[in-house]
Amino acid sequence: MTAQAVPAPRMARTWRVIREELAPSPGRLSATSRYVLASALVIVGCLSLEVPFLALTLIAVFFALQDNHVLSRKITIVGLLATTATVAASILLLKYTIDHPVWRILGASIIACLSVYLVRISRQLAPAGFLMALGVVYAQSLVDILSHGESLARFMLWVQVAGLHTTCIVFAILFLFPSAQPEYQLKIAWNQALDDVLRQLEALRRGRTPQLDLGTVEKGVTNRRRLFGFALQGRAFAREYGWHLARTTTVER
Repeated sequence: MTAQAVPAPRMARTWRVIREELAPSPGRLSATSRYVLASALVIVGCLSLEVPFLALTLIAVFFALQDNHVLSRKITIVGLLATTATVAASILLLKYTIDHPVWRILGASIIACLSVYLVRISRQLAPAGFLMALGVVYAQSLVDILSHGESLARFMLWVQVAGLHTTCIVFAILFLFPSAQPEYQLKIAWNQALDDVLRQLEALRRGRTPQLDLGTVEKGVTNRRRLFGFALQGRAFAREYGWHLARTTTVER
């Protein structure tokens, strides 16, 4: 009986997660529209201009288009800088060490270690460091497949073209169909937290036991703090930092 009763709470948690993920949320329709339009532009552009790495470009688009405008713009710029640095470092390393496997692997390892160290010391440039480490190590493995130096250089330059293509499409989508600003998302999060408080107080007034999920509370606090950090990058929001901090503190308490 115990073995049969164990999966019940697990299934209940699974269905709860599914309901939460599929529940209506503001901005979901616009986000889906941006993803579909960006994917269509990427596919048409890559097939028309014969740009390789279609799958890589699609993954980059989905990675760059985030739930708020500030995060999407930051990831796109950091991704372009990381791609440029990776291509430049790989070409320079291959130019001087293509006939010396030991020095080539040693140089790639040094660049990868420095990139991982960048992930450790900078949260803003962590994605760039990760992409550089992954790209440089992968580029060295191509020497065994494409032994000709010109072919390797063309391959790396096509990666740069794919990165520029992705950046142009993402910025065009953000300009024509901007995602939600973090200030607006933060106000929605504040209102949702206050609505939860009102529901708990109403349950107490009616003599019922409040249904308080600590996991949901922790998730809401983390989300509001994250949005507050993004909203601070706006000048109008930063000018009234004290007022907004007081509002956030009041909601958290």
